[in-house]
Amino acid sequence: MPKMPLAPALQACPPRPELGDPQDYAANLDKALADEISTESGAADFFAATYPTRAMRDACRMVFDRLKNGAAGGQPGVYRFSSVYGGGKTHTLIALAAAARHPNLVRNGAQSLIPPDLAVDGVRIVSFNGRNSDTLRGVDLDDSGVRAKSIAGFIAYRLGGPDALAEIREHDDRLADPGAAWYARLFSDKPTLILVDELIHHVARAIQQGARDVSAANVHLAIAALAHAIDASPRTVLVTTTPEQGHDAFRTDARVQEIMDRIASELARVSHEMTPSASEDLAAILRQRLFLSWDEDARAETSRAYAEIAKRLDPADADAENRFAAAYPFHPDLIDLIQNWLFANGDFQRVRGAIRMMANIVSGGKLEDAALIHPHHADVSIRRLHDHLIAGLRHEGIAPAITTDVIGERSTAGRIGTELARRIAGVILLASLAPESVNGIDEARTVSAVLSPDNPDPAVARAAFAEYSGRALFLDETPGRRGERFTSQPNVRRMVNECISRFDVNQIEDALRDAVRAEYDQSAPGKVENPLPVVMYPSRANGAPDVRDAVHLCVIAPANFNWRDRDGNENIIAELHREKSGAAGANREHRNNLIFLVAQDDDLADVRSHLVTHVAALAVKEEQSNRLQTYQTEILDEIIARERKAVSQSIQSKWTHLIYPAGRNDLGDAAPHLAHEALTAATESEGSGQAPVIAKLIERHKIPNPERPRLSPRFWAGSPLGVAEFEREGRTVAEVHRMFTASPSRVMMLNRDAFRNVIIEAVRAQDLYIESTTGQAITADNVGVGIEDDFRVWIHGKEPRCLNCNERVNDGEPCSICAEQPPDPPPDPDFCPKCGERVDGDRCPKCERGGPSPDAPIPDFTSDLVKASLAAAALGNHMATHRAGRSDVATLEILSTVPDDLTYIANKMGAPIAAKAAFQIEVHALDGSLTFDLRDQTAEQWQEREATVNRIIGYSQDPMVDCRMAFARPNCAPDDFAKIVNSFDNRRDIVLRATFDRQPTSDQRLTTNN
Repeated sequence: MPKMPLAPALQACPPRPELGDPQDYAANLDKALADEISTESGAADFFAATYPTRAMRDACRMVFDRLKNGAAGGQPGVYRFSSVYGGGKTHTLIALAAAARHPNLVRNGAQSLIPPDLAVDGVRIVSFNGRNSDTLRGVDLDDSGVRAKSIAGFIAYRLGGPDALAEIREHDDRLADPGAAWYARLFSDKPTLILVDELIHHVARAIQQGARDVSAANVHLAIAALAHAIDASPRTVLVTTTPEQGHDAFRTDARVQEIMDRIASELARVSHEMTPSASEDLAAILRQRLFLSWDEDARAETSRAYAEIAKRLDPADADAENRFAAAYPFHPDLIDLIQNWLFANGDFQRVRGAIRMMANIVSGGKLEDAALIHPHHADVSIRRLHDHLIAGLRHEGIAPAITTDVIGERSTAGRIGTELARRIAGVILLASLAPESVNGIDEARTVSAVLSPDNPDPAVARAAFAEYSGRALFLDETPGRRGERFTSQPNVRRMVNECISRFDVNQIEDALRDAVRAEYDQSAPGKVENPLPVVMYPSRANGAPDVRDAVHLCVIAPANFNWRDRDGNENIIAELHREKSGAAGANREHRNNLIFLVAQDDDLADVRSHLVTHVAALAVKEEQSNRLQTYQTEILDEIIARERKAVSQSIQSKWTHLIYPAGRNDLGDAAPHLAHEALTAATESEGSGQAPVIAKLIERHKIPNPERPRLSPRFWAGSPLGVAEFEREGRTVAEVHRMFTASPSRVMMLNRDAFRNVIIEAVRAQDLYIESTTGQAITADNVGVGIEDDFRVWIHGKEPRCLNCNERVNDGEPCSICAEQPPDPPPDPDFCPKCGERVDGDRCPKCERGGPSPDAPIPDFTSDLVKASLAAAALGNHMATHRAGRSDVATLEILSTVPDDLTYIANKMGAPIAAKAAFQIEVHALDGSLTFDLRDQTAEQWQEREATVNRIIGYSQDPMVDCRMAFARPNCAPDDFAKIVNSFDNRRDIVLRATFDRQPTSDQRLTTNN
């Protein structure tokens, strides 16, 4: 049963109605006293939207203990709230004022800051806001025009009216201290709460506005005197707010900083310093301020779902569910970005700025069905959010990055077109709003921030991060950066992108053709041994050469012919293979010297994309060489190398079909003598696209393996050299070479050097006999000196020799030594029919004519690595020599290095016998990292596993492969062994091993069809 979708955040957490009205969320003590908490219902609403942090609860409890119980309660009379701007200081002052003005809310437990038993009636409240002070003209205190300039003046008026203010008028004008005795008379024993907010602004105004006879230092002395007077007044409390030491506000003016340092030092003697909110309170404060309520069931379900996703990133993350529950309905990474990135920006007010930011997100209409509010939901396309985060935090310089990489369908995120790309862009943008010293976000944090139930796979997110960070045009590229961040200047990728936009279609197509040629052409020395000449995009019979000395690789234009859309158009390839270039109606003489490379389809968009980036990066490096920084040049070099390799890989991944001459018709009657093979693996090195082509031709025995260039004696016997009319007179080297190039069914000589190597190997193995034009025999000792086209070739032993002295003679001429006409020599079998050894005449030195006695033990048999049919014939000869019958075979093993050899043989012998085989394969990477063992598999299991085996071989670097099919009695009857050997043909290279019982039990002979 599918899981139900998670409850949307705004459904589970209905927002407060006032969020729809844009507001700055800046707490204002004067406004609150005059309006928001002036009534009991207003104060109740204020408390409902306030999250009671531990520090706020402690502060309120201590203040009201002092107001109610006096000094006997043991609480101090002076408190200093210190935090960065927006850290909850003013909000706490308002909470104190609301509780003091409406004691019934405290008494009835309508708030959670102050215990009900500390409710105090008749508290006198004095509030002073330094932002609204005027030390030059004074601030109006009532409608009658009474004004006060100092804190003492405010206290005098609020507690004693105009008369009390008149008493200290001179002190008020000079911002001076009126004296402790005066304060003591004014405070008396009544509960009094004095709230001084934004003191630093009052000090700054005193310095900026002061007349010559008014010293700003008087503020320090007045505050010090007030604090000491309150400390001596049992039921009077002073609460003042100041920024944290070292905050930007202290650095605005050295004089301000000096006076504030004096005040802090003076207050430290008598005050209790507190921070109203801590980092761990942020999520709870936001939840309380922005939402009317939250569904605890939805909170638990969402936290569990997201915790499961988080554990995909880190299985050891045991606290994930608690972390998501604490932050709900916000994603913990969003809270982390605010605390550790945005808080570092001095212009971002800590709690107040976060509330404003979240209010704009919640009311911005971009959340839709999101179960959590993620960092990417801080969408700066929301006007108010843009103004707050971009303009408010003074990051207008990254406006080009936002329009180019983040917002809109034409941005990098828009062009990638995935939701993950848009999310990743939003996370990086938010992290970029911190100061340069801390901004930038790495892959791990970004992936964590974007995962959700609709995108839960970390691997997919990592791939999306790599794609986006590789394509974004304004990401910082300077060395040593902390992570990805946007800057005001375009990066190297932007320069490359702009260069790409200037290319025209013809330039791209010309570059594409050149790139394909470079991938397959022989102009990449060292990439491929004996590289083939390349013919690019031949059209029908035109352009493909007809030459003897080299096989040509014809790369076919996908628009002319591709594998996906061939639709019976194989005749296009057939005409190229059959007809001679430039001669109407003439047939090709060297049909075995042309192979074709065909693309899977005609969609080359991926190739073009990598190619234009590569070409553009080269152009930028050349055009901007005098203006690039060193690190930018290094980045360009990385792009060039990466895209060059990508071009190579994408070309090889596109041209994946090889069509070559053969003795069978894979492409049907329309294209006789052509076979098809799929190329599955691209090479790692650029410009080595021929390597898979050559490897496939070697694998299919179409060309000799360079490591074993010898062709079997049976091959030569089946060639024109073995035809009776030629075997006595021989053929020239040139005629033998043409023999290979003319017939599609023969082995292919890639070039003259390959042909020469085959001939040299045949001479060394005594498969061929060659004479120079002067009659000198070419032997293993001198074969490396040179073999010319007019040298004559025989199958070894077929050259005419004198029957008496074995001297070489010309066919039909008398022996110069014996001076007589020799008769026609009898047939020379070349090989012993019993043991397969080469013999001279009719005597085999191994068998000694009669061979072993019937009672002699039968030695084990192992063939050389030769064609399968030759191995089978050699086994038959071995058994005949030792008078062994089929029932004497105890075990039979077939070994190969190609898995589908065994599949081929199993299919040939039939399911009943193949089911008796024990299949085994071991694949060993050279570094020893991989061993794959399929021991004792049935034929059906083997075939099911074969694709997996081949894929593992493809993944291994230079693997060693050992394939084995084993048969043994009593699983196999004697006839089974014969059927197994009879299933061999001449297409495969295998090793055949057999063991025998010590005593033969039958005179039956193992026979083969070969």
